[in-house]
Formats: sequence, structure tokens, C-alpha cells
Amino acid sequence: MPRYFFDIDDGENMHLDADGTEFPNEQAAREGAALTIAEMGREVIPHDGGRRDLYIWIRDQSGTAVAKLSLNFKDRPFKR
Repeated sequence: MPRYFFDIDDGENMHLDADGTEFPNEQAAREGAALTIAEMGREVIPHDGGRRDLYIWIRDQSGTAVAKLSLNFKDRPFKR
């Protein structure tokens, strides 16, 4: 089964995935990355009127980037 690597940029640090995870195909890896970034998002929601951007780059076994996912938060006061 192919191995895919999720390199994560949380806006403060870049974390390179040295271990990877096995997925049956690239689409399954994309779905896994989407779940991962959604879970990360729950922990970093800005509550101070700020902005937070998260990114996951997916690499295949050869080290080639095959996708980039992003999640962007903006906390703004509601104005009528």
C-alpha cells in the first residue's frame, strides 16, 4: 500500500512528516489530510479578532507534492 506524508504548517511552525501513513490511493490520502486539518482547526480557532491559516502538503513515497490543503479562520465582530 502506498505511503503518503503530511507536512503541516500551523502558522507558527513547519512540521515535516518523517513517518507517513499508508493509504490505498491518493484520494484516500486527501480525505485523511482533510480530516487531519479539520481536527487541527478545532484547536486553533482565533478568539481575539485574529486570523489563523493552516496548511497540509501531501507528499507521495517519491517525495513529490501531490496536493495542498488549507484551512483559514477569521474572527471578526458582527456589524449590522
